[in-house]
Amino acid sequence: MGGAAGREGGGGLNRPLKSPASPPAATKAVRVFVSYSHRDAYWMDALMPLLRFPGAGLRVKSWNDKEIKPGLRWDKEIKDALAEMDVFIPLVSVHFAVSDYIGKVESPIAKERHGNGEIEVLPVLVHHPGEHDCGWLLKLQRVPPGAKSWAEVLWEFQQFDMALTPIRDGIRAVVERARARKNGR
Repeated sequence: MGGAAGREGGGGLNRPLKSPASPPAATKAVRVFVSYSHRDAYWMDALMPLLRFPGAGLRVKSWNDKEIKPGLRWDKEIKDALAEMDVFIPLVSVHFAVSDYIGKVESPIAKERHGNGEIEVLPVLVHHPGEHDCGWLLKLQRVPPGAKSWAEVLWEFQQFDMALTPIRDGIRAVVERARARKNGR
């Protein structure tokens, strides 16, 4: 009794211990870049909880410029995050449309990577930016669906949650597509 590790049974045969089945390789987190004007910080803060999917097997690593640590070069940090993203979520509004940095850096990088099939893009319409602004983004299916912006849905129904479900459903669909591409499925 009480044989040494690596031994089984009575005949003194050395048999390697069976290791438990290895768990499937963990899926890589989907990196989500949230692009917004600081004037729309309220909407960005409201969006962040919608990027979590507990119990759904979707791992999301969200990023926005609030992640930049003091003393770091913010331009480099933003460009690095844009290079690593799997999903670009712009919070489209008039403020977004008139932002120089978004218009000259963030949006062109996202547009190029999306055109190359490297990333998913899901515009979240916070406010209508104007007829001639954000054209390439507004040609994509956006959330909330339909003609109303997130602000209009909130105003009309006076219930914050009325807009959250279709936005979260859209985010989930885009994250699932990005995850499938990232994990080679």
